[in-house]
Amino acid sequence: MLSVFVPYLRGVLVRMRDEDGQGLAEYALILAFIFLTPKGWFENSELRSVRAHQNMSVASQMLISPEFIRDGMSRSEIEQRVREVSGRADLTVSDVREKRDAAGKILVYEVDIR
Repeated sequence: MLSVFVPYLRGVLVRMRDEDGQGLAEYALILAFIFLTPKGWFENSELRSVRAHQNMSVASQMLISPEFIRDGMSRSEIEQRVREVSGRADLTVSDVREKRDAAGKILVYEVDIR
């Protein structure tokens, strides 16, 4: 089996005449790392699981259907509904805006949460 690869390796070495042996070894190690690294090493990495810095509040938006929010609901009632819909008990509602169509009908409520 080694006799099959020897002519190929000689051809590579002849073409890369200017390279030294250490450079080729580093090149081979880098390629081996790229193609032989198990995917499991990166699936449960710490960076992927962290949503944000622990001391920062992350603001985001949710679009809520008009069926979930009635006219005249207080902010605390809206916050309770959004908590139920999102499944996050720790969020707070910072703002609620209505998005209407050309006829004036409410399409969705845009809710800013933290």
